[in-house]
Amino acid sequence: MAAQNTVICDIKDEYDRACKQLDVTTNKYIHAALDKLNTQTDFDPNRLDLSFRGNHKLLCDDKRLNDDDVKALVECLRDAVNIYRLDLKYNSIGNEGAKYLSDLIQHNNSICYLDLQMCDITEDGAENIAKALQDNDSLMGLRLTGNKIGNRGGMHIAGALQVNSGLQHLDVNECDLTMESIIALSTVLRSNHNILSINLGRPLLYSVQEETQVHLGQMLKINRTLRELHLMKVHVCDFGAERLAAALHENNCLQELNLSCNRITRDGVRCLSDMLLKNTTLEILDLSYNKMEDEGAGHMKRALEGNFTLKSLNLKYNHLHGPGLQLMADALTINSSLDVLYLWGNHTDEEEVAVPIHELIISGRLRPNNTDVISYIVDERIYLAELPNGPRKDYYTQPIDYEVKVTNEAIVAARKHASRTNQSQNYTELTNQQPEEDNQLTPPTPTAVEVES
Repeated sequence: MAAQNTVICDIKDEYDRACKQLDVTTNKYIHAALDKLNTQTDFDPNRLDLSFRGNHKLLCDDKRLNDDDVKALVECLRDAVNIYRLDLKYNSIGNEGAKYLSDLIQHNNSICYLDLQMCDITEDGAENIAKALQDNDSLMGLRLTGNKIGNRGGMHIAGALQVNSGLQHLDVNECDLTMESIIALSTVLRSNHNILSINLGRPLLYSVQEETQVHLGQMLKINRTLRELHLMKVHVCDFGAERLAAALHENNCLQELNLSCNRITRDGVRCLSDMLLKNTTLEILDLSYNKMEDEGAGHMKRALEGNFTLKSLNLKYNHLHGPGLQLMADALTINSSLDVLYLWGNHTDEEEVAVPIHELIISGRLRPNNTDVISYIVDERIYLAELPNGPRKDYYTQPIDYEVKVTNEAIVAARKHASRTNQSQNYTELTNQQPEEDNQLTPPTPTAVEVES
């Protein structure tokens, strides 16, 4: 504890000295966050995880960090050799602050993860960060989610990846990338052998020709390093799904594919199902918020009958009715490897749907912490209710002590619902079980620790 206090006090003293030297007003939140870190039982003085999130409950008077605060913080941390992770998301950091941070990662080789999610960084800030990446091989994870870096910023990041050999996890989701920058990133990933996960969600695409999916498919045929590919809201239609599926026939490395919030129908699902019959590495497939419908569920059932690698499947909000959901329930009785299945948002109010799902839950084949539905009985009729469970995304960017803590919440919610209605003995037994350790798909070894609020 003495060593812990010494390390934190030294950082606070350096920060105060930097503020005085730069004539910057001391931000009380930085002191409060460091004091919070001082109380952590798993504190490691040689591997500090500094979290100054702008949405933290310790935030004083909504004084989020601005560019001046970042300037003083960078001056404080410039020569530190024990900073492992720096979390600055949800702050008012603009291009000037990004310039200071780029200077930090150029000179500090101890920082492995930098989280700048939902700040105010645009093209110029992304350019400075990209230039810093060209001279830095120690940074392993960079998160720029929600910063409007646009096409020019995306092109600079792509250029940096041609030189950088250390970055493994990149998140440029909702960064207003365009087709040009998506294609540039896809092209770079053909020869980049370091990136393990990338999130390209919600670019600004105006073409209906799905050029980006063609280039991503060509990349997947060549790349043998990428483990996670997130393509939410990328306007993937059936042709794009076909291109990606064809590439995954030849790819034996990708473990997670996220195609949620796209325009994939039964024809695209048929191509993906054919791919699942041959692919032996894909473990997580997210098709939520598409339009596979009952015929698509038939294709997926056929795939699950012959695929014993897939462990998690998300089919939320896919316009499935009774026959389609029945097909998925039948598939689970045959497939023994699929542990996680999400179905809420389909037409689960139909009684013929509730019965097979209820049987899967009662039998233990579909565990409450591995799905987002739970069954209950009122007046001798079975109904399905939603559980607050969801897929675990971005495994590589999660803190090392990250756990999905939804099972307890789900069981508590079920008990509350049961107290308002007359439930069957089976349902009572289900909800009276003790919360269990989460047994969802174990992610690859995560790589960051977050100071919990």
